[in-house]
Amino acid sequence: HDAPAKPNAKPYELVTDAISAADPVVDFSKYNVVNVVTPSTTLIGFEGAVGLRTTVDGKLLERATFGSIREYKDALNKYNWLVHESGHNLGLFHPYNNRGDLYKDFIIPTWDLMGDAATPAAEFLAWNKFLLGWLDTNQVNCLESSSKSSTTHLITPLSENTDGVKATVIKLSETQALVIENRRNSSLNRIARNQEGVLVYVVDGSIASNVGAVTILYSKLTKTADDRLIGTLKPGDSVKHKNVTVKVLSSAVAGDYVSVTVN
Repeated sequence: HDAPAKPNAKPYELVTDAISAADPVVDFSKYNVVNVVTPSTTLIGFEGAVGLRTTVDGKLLERATFGSIREYKDALNKYNWLVHESGHNLGLFHPYNNRGDLYKDFIIPTWDLMGDAATPAAEFLAWNKFLLGWLDTNQVNCLESSSKSSTTHLITPLSENTDGVKATVIKLSETQALVIENRRNSSLNRIARNQEGVLVYVVDGSIASNVGAVTILYSKLTKTADDRLIGTLKPGDSVKHKNVTVKVLSSAVAGDYVSVTVN
């Protein structure tokens, strides 16, 4: 449906105009989120998530995405764009430091399409799934770093719809946590066998979007062909952050066994 063109219109106005144009044939009371798909053009000047506050058909709409049809077709990872922007509407932000000039050995980590919208490993980080409530409490094992301990954990593959722990989270402070998860090839992680393994990272809730709220920890620098950081740990690999050491002990069909030592 055609919406009236407005030169230099703000994203909010573009979306509300599109909603008004479609209102005669769409019952918006049935929906919580609106996706506005434009013709394949670069003339509009905006694509992304949009915050709204407009009532249509008695329904308060507060979230939308806005983008060209080219973002939805022609390439295997085009669906990433819509899921990435929808992630923003769910409250997620860019977890990595996107200032490429700060990286010396790689461009950006390849994990989680909120961090790299072009990644073939498009699955959300376990931490993001935890924030969204997509992991049950029995799928997340929480530890403290305030007292000495040594424990062993079986981390099951994140993508698989199976019982078992999907993430072990160690509280480092009031704003920081260390997270351990397991990545294996799946429809959400189109990765090679040598890229599979245990992913370990630090989350800092005091850091904003685009400046490094998530930092991947790795023992060996491994990269994709286009210089994205992989950094997964294999049996025998270990990383240490502050007083916490994570070591991969072995790998099995059910998942990877890791030890967590707090000194």
